[in-house]
Order: sequence, then structure tokens, then C-alpha cells
Amino acid sequence: MKKLLLVALMLLSSVFCTGAEARNLAANGTFETGANGISMNVLNGGDIAISPIDPISGNQSLEITNPQADASWKKQVGFAMPIENGITYEVAFDVRLDESPGNSARIDFELQQNHGEFMALSDFFTADIGMGVTHVSKIFNATGGDSIAKFLIDFGTTGGTKFTLDNVVVTRFGETPNEFFELRVQNESSTKKLTVSIFSPDKRTALKKITVLPKNEVSVELEEGQYLATPKSGLPSFKSFFGKKNDVATISFSP
Repeated sequence: MKKLLLVALMLLSSVFCTGAEARNLAANGTFETGANGISMNVLNGGDIAISPIDPISGNQSLEITNPQADASWKKQVGFAMPIENGITYEVAFDVRLDESPGNSARIDFELQQNHGEFMALSDFFTADIGMGVTHVSKIFNATGGDSIAKFLIDFGTTGGTKFTLDNVVVTRFGETPNEFFELRVQNESSTKKLTVSIFSPDKRTALKKITVLPKNEVSVELEEGQYLATPKSGLPSFKSFFGKKNDVATISFSP
């Protein structure tokens, strides 16, 4: 009976996770789990890297440096995602221009095939941004008849620049994002069961208690915000993490 109940709960969790991730097709668009699921193209100098220094929101953002003017795709960030031909999508992201000789810069973005000849699956969009944070948003139709796609943002056009990127969201147009995120708690032990308590930052009250079997993970839904996690016993202190709505946050323990 216990085994059947566990299987049922795992199947229910799987269904829930699929729904949560479908809200924001750009998984890890807040970069709170590092560069997981994100592709980076860096040619002719410069760098693209996760940075905890002065993030736009949360604990970290993505930092892009481009020392010289070049083809836009030579500094490129990509998010793999499924799309449907003919469906209308909305994309939004925050980008901060930290350095630029002319106090402005150009960025480009589009949907593209994530295989084969990498043909365009949407129009090619350009945004001219000034210093500070700019919220970029666009509504567009998916074209090209391919469902295996990648959303690309290019930073290579304007030389001598430094950008910070955060809060990348791609949704089907008209879908209202909810206020929750998915937390995945992973147990890396092959023998020990794990019990983890989730606290608000003041550590006063446990908001949730999660039990994870060996070599398994459990997913729960939490409201957007800052949290602390700690195991029941035998492990180092609290782990801090930030959950951005419609995103996925993952924490792992090795009891």
C-alpha cells in the first residue's frame, strides 16, 4: 500500500511540475539555479557568466561583457523551449546596461530552430537601450513549422559594453502567470531518508516540512520570495534560496 501511495504521489508531482514549467517556457529565466538549461555563445573576447554582484533581482543575474563591435550572435544567450507553429507568444526580460562608450547599446532577440539549419521561427527584433535597467517586452507569432526551438538574445553588436540580464519570461500570449514557483528538494544519499524544513528568512516558523527518499526528489509549490532550508539533523546550517514566480528552484542535500 505504501509503495502504491508513493508511486501515486510521484505521478501527481510530475503532472504538477509540467504545468508549473509550462507557464514560463524559458526555464531558469531568473538564473537563480546558475546556468542550468542555458546556452551561451562567446566569440572574439568578452564573457558571459552568472554573477551574484548587484543582481537586478534575487540572488544573481547573468552578466555579459562585449569588448568589441561584431556580429550580434557572437555574444548570445539561449533558452531551449517547445513552441507551436502559428501560436502567439509574449516575451519579456529585464536588461541593464552597465557600461557603454555612447551610453546606449543595441540588443537583438528571436526564436530559432534548436537543431538542423537553425532557421528563424519568428521575426528578428531589435531594441535600443540606454543606461540602467530597461524592461523589454514583445508579442509575436511563432512561424516556420518547427516545435523544437530556442529563444535567443544577442549582445554582440555594440562594443565596449557590459550588460546584466534577468527575469526572462516566455509565455503563450494571454496566459496569466501565477505568483508561485516550484521548489525541487533533492536527496543525494543512496541510503538515508531526508527531512527538510523550509523557513522564511527570519527563521521563526517552519513553513513546510518535506521528506525525500534516498536518491529521489520532491517538488512543492511556494509563493515567490526568499527562503531558508535546513535538514532535520546531521548536516550544516541553513541554505538560502530565492524563488521567482513561474520558475524552478532546486536545492540538494547529502545526508
